[in-house]
Amino acid sequence: IGRGLAAMANLVGPERIIVSGEGLDAYDLFADEIRETFATQAFGAASECELILRPLPLKEWARGAAAIAVRTLFLS
Repeated sequence: IGRGLAAMANLVGPERIIVSGEGLDAYDLFADEIRETFATQAFGAASECELILRPLPLKEWARGAAAIAVRTLFLS
């Protein structure tokens, strides 16, 4: 995960990366390894990228799914 996040940061150069999702509960088990791998793999400005944990309640997931469904229905 840390290597993947670093690759994305190296390519895109975001100011921050927000990690969210169902697997966030297990993130604490691997947080140190993810951050360490990210720090060794990211270079340049990407190494300054902030990693943020943001758990989303079920209501937010449902809202996002509804937005994608509406977009697909009306824009396809």
